[in-house]
Amino acid sequence: MLKKYIILFLLFNQVIFADEAKALYTANCMACHALDKQVVGPSLVEIAHYYKENPAGIVRWSMNPGTKRKLAIRMPPMSHLGKDKLLTVANYILKVTKGMKYKPAKEPEDLYKKTAPAKLQRMFMPDAGPAAIAMSLNKNVHICWDAGTCQFRYAWNGKFIDQWPVWRGNGNALAKVQGEVFTKVGQGSPFSQTEEVNFKGYSEKSGKFTLKFSIGEVTFEVTPQALSSQKISLDFKTNAQKNLVYKPGILQGQWSSSKGKILDGALRLSAEDAQSFSIIYSAEKN
Repeated sequence: MLKKYIILFLLFNQVIFADEAKALYTANCMACHALDKQVVGPSLVEIAHYYKENPAGIVRWSMNPGTKRKLAIRMPPMSHLGKDKLLTVANYILKVTKGMKYKPAKEPEDLYKKTAPAKLQRMFMPDAGPAAIAMSLNKNVHICWDAGTCQFRYAWNGKFIDQWPVWRGNGNALAKVQGEVFTKVGQGSPFSQTEEVNFKGYSEKSGKFTLKFSIGEVTFEVTPQALSSQKISLDFKTNAQKNLVYKPGILQGQWSSSKGKILDGALRLSAEDAQSFSIIYSAEKN
């Protein structure tokens, strides 16, 4: 009987560990690291390839990240989670990738030789979730994108971000916005939905970035562009087969749409209009 209780106790603790590990990974890592493909950061399979039977190595890297390959976006330090939680995540990574083989992708070409010097940086940002991305649309206009909720958060004009507080605080501080925010929305996906939101990474072409995500079976691609020093557009393409509702919690500035109708602060798009539309955010008129 005692042996039976011991077995049940061990199994129970394994379930608790698995739930805790998955929760930590989901909250802090999933927006940038997918199981078997690169999103913003490398896949879990690639991480496990470099750190076979070495979870402590994953912890050390997470505490003080560097870069392992050309054009990689440097991960901000995750030391604020503490070594114990990072070790839990590291063991989870090695467990879920067990038996999977890493197939290295071809080294990417230098995208910046032929394109404008657009910037994209995974960073801890003010007024955003832990999976924030700072992006320059041109040398003067920049935005914060939250990869956790897959939404635009705010735009500012001026200089890009000061990352030093994050590195100096080893993950216990936020980057500084070096300019004036002219439009801003609250936290939470603006699309009316009950399905899970998943960030799918980004692509770059001619100096412009396209962010990719899904909500249930609907896939989204959004390309942010600067229209002026105080106006941006988010150009959406989707595979929607049904009507969509877009309702941003506007906190500063104003917004409009190229298609659909806005009623009571919510944009209603037909399935046809939802295939391709633009959301425009700008400063309030004086």
